[in-house]
Amino acid sequence: MIRWERENSKLYMQSSDGESNYEEKIKFATYFADEISKGVLFEMADQIPSLAELIKFGSLLDFQDAAVGFLLRSKNLQLFPEDDYFLKSSMLGGSKNK
Repeated sequence: MIRWERENSKLYMQSSDGESNYEEKIKFATYFADEISKGVLFEMADQIPSLAELIKFGSLLDFQDAAVGFLLRSKNLQLFPEDDYFLKSSMLGGSKNK
């Protein structure tokens, strides 16, 4: 369903057909979060589950800025300005979820 080739910096995702039900959304969010977390924190395996959980919730919230902001604050976390800039510049057309 989802695979990240870290060496090639490529993320492969199988597209779904039609409308997703809640089970499919949760499965996608879980697999997506696991792949991203393992790829980003491959040298810090003990941190992978925590990051995966945050990414999974963010995905289920469609990465809506205010919701993700609250999620981070609830975990006593924050995005640094350079992280926010990187994320927004990585998206096509900038952030649309304000």
